[in-house]
Amino acid sequence: MIARLLALFALVFTLAMGAVLVVVAHTVSASLSRGVTSTLVDETQEFAQAARSRPLAVPVDRFAVAYLRTRAYPGGTVAMVAISATDAFGTVGSASLRAVVPIRTWLASPPRHSQQVTVHVGTTAFQVLATPLVEHGQRLGTFVVAANLSSVQKQATTMLLATLAQAVAALAIAMLAAYLVLRRVLRVVGRVSTTADAIGREDLSQRLDPVGGHDELSHLVATFNAMLGRLDASFLGQRQLLADVSHQLRTPLTVIRGHLEVLRRTGFADQAEAAETIDLVLDELSHTASLVGDLMLLGRALEPDFLDLSPIPIRALLDDAFVAARALAPRQWQLDLRTDAVVRVDRTKLRGAILNLLENAVAATRPEESITLAASLAGAPGHEIVIAVSDGGHGIAAAEQASVFERFRRGRDGSGRGAGLGLSIVRAVSEAHGGTVALASTLGMGTTVSITLPATCRVVEGADASQEAVHAHSDR
Repeated sequence: MIARLLALFALVFTLAMGAVLVVVAHTVSASLSRGVTSTLVDETQEFAQAARSRPLAVPVDRFAVAYLRTRAYPGGTVAMVAISATDAFGTVGSASLRAVVPIRTWLASPPRHSQQVTVHVGTTAFQVLATPLVEHGQRLGTFVVAANLSSVQKQATTMLLATLAQAVAALAIAMLAAYLVLRRVLRVVGRVSTTADAIGREDLSQRLDPVGGHDELSHLVATFNAMLGRLDASFLGQRQLLADVSHQLRTPLTVIRGHLEVLRRTGFADQAEAAETIDLVLDELSHTASLVGDLMLLGRALEPDFLDLSPIPIRALLDDAFVAARALAPRQWQLDLRTDAVVRVDRTKLRGAILNLLENAVAATRPEESITLAASLAGAPGHEIVIAVSDGGHGIAAAEQASVFERFRRGRDGSGRGAGLGLSIVRAVSEAHGGTVALASTLGMGTTVSITLPATCRVVEGADASQEAVHAHSDR
């Protein structure tokens, strides 16, 4: 795997560096060519300036010869001049160039304007600039200056070789760095793959060792371990739920079986006893069906499509739950709504959770005691929605409060018929909405259970009711 990735990396890097070398070669060649041209132009302009500044008594041909004899040109640069029909004169090294066709033509007949060409003498290349000598509107001759390109080409070759060496060194360093990075990355990926395979074959208790640092790999390992933790907790919860279900269903099924066996042995001779047995069995079946429904609701709470969200005014939702709760039993019922917020929630499941709280409050109170359903805004910006059910009942002991939201935990309601799933369902529904549930209770003074919905559930809010707008309802 590493070898294939390194080969691909080397290919891409080489192609990129090849493109860079082509651009560099073109840029260097053009830059050096411009430098040579600039030198030839400067030499031509200096000759023309000196010719214009010569004494009037000095003929142009004599001046040109004297100028070339005394002028010190850079190494590899030669100059030639031809005036009218006189023989051409040039600096040392110019003899071989005078035989080249373009230069011989220009020396014999001045060009109309400056011309530049590249010529070869043997294997040596020269860049040549030919300029007509004009005086009083007449072309008197030709001035030719040529630069040997061997040193320029050697300089360009040296620069390209240096660039190539740097590219090779960069490739080697990049390959080494890529190898180290790939080895580290693939080692972590391999550990993730091995752990995932072991999880599929064994259990979810394994975790990856932290790699250290704060880069993407450490974040990947931390995220993977967190995912394993969530899966482990989910599977453990499912196993615990199955164990609880089997334990809770065993009792009613045993009761039903026992009574039916008695009924089969005794027959229906005693009609009253048979009817009583049938009623008891039907009651147990009803209780078991309710238990199974609650367990299915808890089982679906972790599924992504558990909620069916839609916008609803909080006042309408609580009014509906309040009316339904008042039919449960005579209590000092109160409704305290301090917000007209519209929330996006699962109306059915949230209403069921609120009714669970109200049923628990009924079980914990007597007819003369109060039960209050309230809604208000909370949080620093006031965007969270708090739905609270408070009662003036017997309260919950401090030692029991930590476990009241666990499955199959029954309170002191005295009925003995509750499955102990009501508060577990309340917590599941609250957390599915992204909220929380909290309990505050003092033994002998009452209990308050609050569902807090996050700001993300809030859609829009109308004019809030004033803090004093309390709707009190009594059912005596």
